[in-house]
Amino acid sequence: MWKFTFCPRFQFCSAIFFICLIELAFFIASLIHTCVTTGQLDPHFFLGINIFTLQKFGMRMPWLIYENGQVHRFIVPTFLHFGFSHIVITTLLQLSLGTVIESFMGTGRFIVYYTLVCIGSNIFGALCSSKYAIGSDPVIFGFLATLFSVMLVYWERIPGTNCTKVCQTLMMVMVFILVAMLLTTSAQQYSSYTSRV
Repeated sequence: MWKFTFCPRFQFCSAIFFICLIELAFFIASLIHTCVTTGQLDPHFFLGINIFTLQKFGMRMPWLIYENGQVHRFIVPTFLHFGFSHIVITTLLQLSLGTVIESFMGTGRFIVYYTLVCIGSNIFGALCSSKYAIGSDPVIFGFLATLFSVMLVYWERIPGTNCTKVCQTLMMVMVFILVAMLLTTSAQQYSSYTSRV
């Protein structure tokens, strides 16, 4: 039922599915590492990962990128998550939006696109802010921007009246605002927590 409602083009042999599996593997590995090294989870988040584990696993830390040349921190933070709710929200959004994009881009182009968005967003974030960051939130915003721009470029090919198209566009904007509110709320909680560490 969920497949036909939110992502009708979903396939188990898709790139976005494997990307989500990689994120899940990173989350489980960091969860186990947190439990083994510290003996407890982060109390600020449900099934929260310790900040020191996230640092070891490769969260975006601009000073380590600049001083030590740890360029892996441009892509690895996309696969890390600070808690269970964060990985659930981002995985569901990636699956629902990513399957649509992958279906019209093709798997090869989609992998290149995903990689460029990961690296580009982390480079931009490292240049603009010295704060630590993790998560695939920038990729989700990239997905939304891509879908919105495709909708505008192919406006004439979209079936329906202009009124229907305008309603679809407004719904897309509302989804973008809702996702932004969900993701920035969790990011602000995390940002305020890491600034105390």
